[in-house]
Amino acid sequence: MELAAALLSTVVPLVPALTRWLDSKALRNRSSARAEIIRARAAGRAGSRETGAAREPEAGNG
Repeated sequence: MELAAALLSTVVPLVPALTRWLDSKALRNRSSARAEIIRARAAGRAGSRETGAAREPEAGNG
């Protein structure tokens, strides 16, 4: 019983910090996913505007 009390007395104060850390990681992951979706959509729109002969040569090639 004393071992359980000692364990709880050390773990319980760490719970809020762990919760904040997990929330922070989740927020970063969601933001990263949103940014990736935005980049993919922008690349899709840019790719659909450029068609075969209408493409301009890339800088540095040739």
